[in-house]
Amino acid sequence: MSAQVYGELGSQAGWWLSVNWLEVGRAVRRLQERIYKATWDGNAHRVKELMKLLVRSESAKLLSVFKVTQQNAGRLTPGIDGMVYTTAEARAGLSLEPFRYRTWKFQPALRRYIPKGKGPRPRVAKGPVELRPLSIMTIKDRVMATIISLALEATWEALMEPNVMGYRMGRCTQDAIQVVVKALSRGNPVVLDADIKSFFDNVKHEAILERVPCFRDVIRRALTAGIVENGVLARTTRGIMQGSPLSPVLANIALHGMESELEAIPGVTVVGYADDLVAIAPTRRVTEAQIVPGLVRFLATRGLALKPEKTRIVTKSEGFDFLGFTVGQPRVKLLVRPRRKNVHGFLEHVTFYKKEHDGRMKERYQAIAMMLEGKSAPEVADALHLSRNTTWEWENTYNDAGIDGLKRKSPPGKQSCLSSDEKERLKTDILKNPHEFGYDFLVWDGKGVVHHIEKCFGKHIGVRWAQRLLKRMGFTRQRPELKAAKADPVRQEKFTTDLKKK
Repeated sequence: MSAQVYGELGSQAGWWLSVNWLEVGRAVRRLQERIYKATWDGNAHRVKELMKLLVRSESAKLLSVFKVTQQNAGRLTPGIDGMVYTTAEARAGLSLEPFRYRTWKFQPALRRYIPKGKGPRPRVAKGPVELRPLSIMTIKDRVMATIISLALEATWEALMEPNVMGYRMGRCTQDAIQVVVKALSRGNPVVLDADIKSFFDNVKHEAILERVPCFRDVIRRALTAGIVENGVLARTTRGIMQGSPLSPVLANIALHGMESELEAIPGVTVVGYADDLVAIAPTRRVTEAQIVPGLVRFLATRGLALKPEKTRIVTKSEGFDFLGFTVGQPRVKLLVRPRRKNVHGFLEHVTFYKKEHDGRMKERYQAIAMMLEGKSAPEVADALHLSRNTTWEWENTYNDAGIDGLKRKSPPGKQSCLSSDEKERLKTDILKNPHEFGYDFLVWDGKGVVHHIEKCFGKHIGVRWAQRLLKRMGFTRQRPELKAAKADPVRQEKFTTDLKKK
């Protein structure tokens, strides 16, 4: 952007806040569609030119900066340089830097470990927790990697095999399960439930670079940038960094061709999601004699191997776990259910956060009680080992709203808000004129009672609570045949007299 534009908007921060991100996304999308069409048509020269055009475009750079610094969950996690961009002015300044893929040099990534899968955290889970290595690139390197991935994704979306579901736009685990269920519904097949051993750590770089039509040099520099763990730099001669914006598309490129090679066997269906895959064959003999050897040969050319403890051959009656679901046909119907481990992990999460929330509320009430005794917020914070900012906030809230404003309030219609004297007064008012309260010979709707309580006592209750209150006070529902009393003045007078006797 020119200096004149900045002058008109007042500052870089003002310009960043005024960007139409929908229009920027549309511009990138249009270029990706052109790349996809050229790839589908087989025009290799035009594909390369359009990929370079996308990587050099201002829209791709702006969208990448927006995703990395403002949209992604890791926007506050710095890399080896310790830099994060949390303000509009800092993000605008980052977008002005030249991201030239030909001369870009990636810095080493920081190695961190996180719990594997979507299960409970280490402080929640019981027993040992398997950890996954995560490589944290710098913010600038992430922006450059995102720009390259925009072009690669558009190209390979036209080349990917149909049952490759991982890391693709518009596809998810449910789509993979749907393909599996469709394949299992034909006859009585045998399932090869396979897992690739340390896929992201062991895949050969040549298996990726020889299949990339463009940007080989910058991708090679990203793959061999190195990892810093405990202050020690280690060069990466193989593997893909988990946590890099490039890793999803590069993982799919490395495994490209596996489905075509295995589905050349008659009656075989292969569904892949990153390093997890399922091969469905008509018989166990076909699985053992053709699918397993073919899969081993395919993975060996990429420096990979199957994980024996997680690879097995089962029937659909035995069932198997795939992508967080348990698929099996124990009796008549084929069932797809959430895996029991995932259900238990979710329940442990809920239990942990409930206990944590209850603990915070207890601390809050303890702090309020100490403030009511005359202690200051710093004294309360030191006594309860809390943050001083937190206690200051509670003290200010207490001064503004009082002690009632700090307590959790029950939802409307749930609290017992009327005292015994108020209930007696309400009963007297109803007996004086029951028709005014909706007591119309058959049932009452409770609305008249609600309005009366709001008018006389200044309290709010729900209609259902009002109906329950009337029932507890002795005003029971009348028999249907008494509906005719409405048209008979004598019966109406007798009914009103009987009502007052209650």
